Amino acid sequence: MYKFRAALVGHSSDVRAVAAGICPQGSVITCSRDETARIWTPNSGDVGFATAQTLRGHSRYVVAACVMPPCDEYPDGLILTGSNDANIHVYSHKSSEPLYRLTGHTATVAALAAGKFGTIVSGSWDCSARVWLGQKCVLTLSAHSAAVWAVAILPGSGLVITGSADKTILAWKTGKVVQKFTGHTDCVRGLALLSEDEFLSCGNDATIRHWNIDGNCIHTFYGHSNFVYSVAVLPNGVDLVSAGEDRTVRVWRRGELAQTINVPAQSVWAVACLQNGDIAAGSSDGVCRVFSAAPERQAPPDGQHAYEQEVASTQMSKADLGGYKVSDLPGAEVLLAPGRRDGQTVMVREASGDVTCHSWSAAEQQWKKVGDVVGASGGSTETSGKVLHDGKEYDYVFTVDIQEGAPPLKLPYNTSEDPWQAAQRFIHKHDLSQAFLDQVANFIIKNSGGAGVAAAPAPSADYYDPFTGKSPSDEPIILQWDVRATSWRGGHGNADTEKPTRSDTSSGPAAPAPTTPAAPRYFPQDEFLYFDKGNVDGMATKLREFNQRTGDGSHRLEEAVLLELTKLAEPAETPSPNHLATLLRLLDWPKELAFPAIDLLRLALRNAATCEFFCSPERRPALLAALERFAQPDSPPANQMLALRACCNLFRHADDVPPV
Repeated sequence: MYKFRAALVGHSSDVRAVAAGICPQGSVITCSRDETARIWTPNSGDVGFATAQTLRGHSRYVVAACVMPPCDEYPDGLILTGSNDANIHVYSHKSSEPLYRLTGHTATVAALAAGKFGTIVSGSWDCSARVWLGQKCVLTLSAHSAAVWAVAILPGSGLVITGSADKTILAWKTGKVVQKFTGHTDCVRGLALLSEDEFLSCGNDATIRHWNIDGNCIHTFYGHSNFVYSVAVLPNGVDLVSAGEDRTVRVWRRGELAQTINVPAQSVWAVACLQNGDIAAGSSDGVCRVFSAAPERQAPPDGQHAYEQEVASTQMSKADLGGYKVSDLPGAEVLLAPGRRDGQTVMVREASGDVTCHSWSAAEQQWKKVGDVVGASGGSTETSGKVLHDGKEYDYVFTVDIQEGAPPLKLPYNTSEDPWQAAQRFIHKHDLSQAFLDQVANFIIKNSGGAGVAAAPAPSADYYDPFTGKSPSDEPIILQWDVRATSWRGGHGNADTEKPTRSDTSSGPAAPAPTTPAAPRYFPQDEFLYFDKGNVDGMATKLREFNQRTGDGSHRLEEAVLLELTKLAEPAETPSPNHLATLLRLLDWPKELAFPAIDLLRLALRNAATCEFFCSPERRPALLAALERFAQPDSPPANQMLALRACCNLFRHADDVPPV
């Protein structure tokens, strides 16, 4: 089990990047918003570290670092740093001033990686990555539509991997994109190599993903409750460590969360694994902390105790934890029962009336205090009764668990807004099924006491009509109330939905009794509605998943065939009759697996040639029979909705309208 080793204190602002040094091994390199980087070497007489060199020269904060392997000219290797001044500085271990600078980027250099033969790759907020050889830029990689936050070089193939705020990962060879990796639902923040053809990514969607070079996501790691900024691989090449905005460093073994290390800072910006297996983590309080699993390198008992006290004295705000009512919190007796998983947190109402936060340590089988909870930061106060979320004040912020093991979602609501508009915003932000609109809106009304519903303004002219919303891109989710967890619990299938009986998550003042909301103004509808929007990547993922679950294999397709089928979702594609016939076969899948196939049909029908194919006399009966089967009451709700939407899209091309 990892325990505190040492705190590297010297920077005057956030430590934004950390790298493992090689001269000597066991050293640490840190970069900071104080415009410097530092080389730290281990002390010979204790477990601590000392500053060996302060690297200067940048004119803005330093956010990236990497180490270039030794060469004949520089047997100790070189240190590279990237900065908000858009420059890359290259240092030797013997001088605090750069040997030379690499210029060319036009915005913050946010990521660096070193490869063989002196190759360097940089990623920048200018939406590009650059490949450098010596002091010359030999390639500019431009395909991302947002900042490039992470870069890596696969050692065997030499492929360059880039991760971006546009939510995608790209693999490059000789300046061209050869593979696109999709799956993250928010910014990709970090990359780490596992082998010559596998790597890890992490992002603002609070997940870590394991990929192979063919574009397949092998595994998704859930455990963090907020942005994951950094991921690194332990020396065994299998296990990993991650860090993020939830104040934790997390250790993962054999694909499972093994240990949660709480850090006394709001943001843990970066994490690196040293050659001896120790972990270095840089955070927003300007400190880099080192943790070790080797008893001989761990701090003595008094040092361990001091660190635990520092963590326990950390102050957290209501905004960090989603808002709550103190009267609804459990007392200290909740700490008598063991936690359900490592890193689980609970808030406890102390006898004094104060609120404390505790985290479960699976390794030590005990709850550990990780902070005192105070009023929301950033302007929210106890007297205002507001909760701060994403920089804005809300009357209510509900915590929603959508999927077991996945991080919870926040549902903010102000009593001055239309509950349906708040529900629609929540559905759009998290790509949920449109079928949940009324359920989410009614939940808001019930748990806010109906406050503000009667006075809610009519939807504005740019209000997003829920009937033309995105199609579901994932398995149907049942939102189920869990009173003990004060949240919705997610599940799949046709389970009945339980509704809360009172406002257990309200963080604002008491509200008046609920009133009946005015019906949304959807009618009259003057134009025919078509359903064109969809999440093609999510649909393709579900097709691949369900293709493996189609029983005896009689309906199972080759992976390459599925890949070709998904191209039918692009309206500009010229459809192949063979592919369209195969799509018709997919509609024979079991009802519980069919919804991505129906969604593909819905999108494919935007193409006139596709409509003509399915409306031909020999195929129309089979198509209409399938859609009728999916529209029946015993079919899952997502199937019913998508079947009706597909029927609507059949009428897009007038010449192909099937006779009534």
